Amino acid sequence: MVQLGFLVKGWSNSPKALPGVVSFSGQEGLRAAVENSDFVVNILPLTDATRGILDRNLFELCTNETVLINVGRGGHLVENELLEAIDKGQIAQAYLDVFHLEPLPKDHPFWSCSSIFITPHVASRTNISSSVLQVVDNYKRMIRGEALLNEVSLEKGY
Repeated sequence: MVQLGFLVKGWSNSPKALPGVVSFSGQEGLRAAVENSDFVVNILPLTDATRGILDRNLFELCTNETVLINVGRGGHLVENELLEAIDKGQIAQAYLDVFHLEPLPKDHPFWSCSSIFITPHVASRTNISSSVLQVVDNYKRMIRGEALLNEVSLEKGY
């Protein structure tokens, strides 16, 4: 999005330096990252610290034109508080790819909310070519006793 001329802000647990991205970190940076944002896109890992992060407190920082996109995990979103935020005009629209319960039950209120758009949990696809190369590379690294690429951190929870 930076290449298209958008002002892009990012928030993460630890400080990042990404070209063209105004980066924020830690709990104190969340407010600055969300305030006055037209789009809030969640791709965070689900941890104890991020569970329920898309809640009333975050929605109160949004404008009446903010669009929420959640392609992270269903546990990030406090569903009833999103519905309240839409009713209050704090969130204009929400595009949701993940839910607490999947598939989303037929009687769930998201289905009848005209400001919520539901996608079938296919936010991204695995690129087989690059995935196979990484598996092979990690296998060779393991044989040589080297550090593996993209390891899951049990301490961080992702």
